[in-house]
Amino acid sequence: MRLPEPADQSAVVYLDGLPVITLAKLIESKIACGEGNLRRTHKDFADVVELIVKHDLRQSFAGKLHKSLRKTFRQLVRQAREA
Repeated sequence: MRLPEPADQSAVVYLDGLPVITLAKLIESKIACGEGNLRRTHKDFADVVELIVKHDLRQSFAGKLHKSLRKTFRQLVRQAREA
C-alpha cells in the first residue's frame, strides 16, 4: 500500500488552518504499516483499535478505506467490540 502523498488533497483536512491527515488515511497508513512489518503490527493495530473506540467507528467505515485493507479493519472492529 502506498502512503498518501502530501499533495493528495483528499488525504488532508484543515483544522484551525493546519493540514491534518484524514482519519481514513491515518487508519489506512496504520494498517498498511502493521501488515508490512511484523515488528510494528501490534503497535499499529492497537492504535487502530484505539481510533475505532474513540471515534465509535463501525464496520461500515471500511468503505472509506482502500479495499485491500477493509478485511483487516473489519476484524479489528470486531475485536474492539468484543473487549
